[in-house]
Amino acid sequence: MPEKVILDCDNTLGLPFHEVDDGLALLYLLGKKEFDLLGVTTTFGNGSLKQVFNQTANLLADLGAEIDVYEGESRKAPGKETPASRFLVEQAQKWGKDLTVIGTGPLGNLAAASHLDPQFLFKVKRVICMGGKFHPLRVGRLDLSELNFSANPQASFQVLTSGCNLTVATGHVCTQVYLDKKAIDQFTFWSKRFRRHLKQWLFTFGAYCGTHVFYLWDLLPVVYLTKPALFEVAKMRLASNVDDLQTGKLVVGKKGDYPEVDFLVNILDLEGFMQEISSTWETSCGLYPI
Repeated sequence: MPEKVILDCDNTLGLPFHEVDDGLALLYLLGKKEFDLLGVTTTFGNGSLKQVFNQTANLLADLGAEIDVYEGESRKAPGKETPASRFLVEQAQKWGKDLTVIGTGPLGNLAAASHLDPQFLFKVKRVICMGGKFHPLRVGRLDLSELNFSANPQASFQVLTSGCNLTVATGHVCTQVYLDKKAIDQFTFWSKRFRRHLKQWLFTFGAYCGTHVFYLWDLLPVVYLTKPALFEVAKMRLASNVDDLQTGKLVVGKKGDYPEVDFLVNILDLEGFMQEISSTWETSCGLYPI
């Protein structure tokens, strides 16, 4: 039986001058027949909640993928019960340890689900998320701000310190993989229109940071789900408090009763990683042309 997955994201793929990595992660999951994507829950982050929900619903509709999208946390109403938090709780109750939740945006929906059911994070098999930084994240000419855990530090603290089966891909390891213009042009299975959209983000990100690439941040959690052998994983005790998480800062605890978290600390085979996402995107494009 395929493993059940829910993607909790802040996708803005298709919206001009906005991030594309959540959408690329979604396209990757659609190419994996061994996983059953039960639904997509949305949160503010890369855009407003309305933008994220609409872009995700429109993307799936354009692809012809019959996957439901659930509206979640907005910036103005953190912690509120939403269709997304209810869906997460219902699916955890239904599937239990057959369900993995992947969080590629702020963690408010997962925290809200935990308010509805305090055992939510422990009922599921695991949570895999992207966010946080141990030290300044230098990209091009800038130290980038952390934009996932810091967007709702209270929710992040609740999830990260829960003691559930949790794996985190930090911003640092995510900078090991990227796309440039040459790489985008090689994905000939995608339409020219879609590749032009990726190049628009490439130039937008490059102009902001002074680089000629954009990073594949949110691909790491989904690739880890399917190909864990590509990664080096280290267990660390997380001592970050809410104040630390205001900036997404991750603090390793040396002593004390801190929860143990699995961190992706290195990609062991960069060529294998890129081959994996390319072949899976090609598969998903065969099923859902874009």
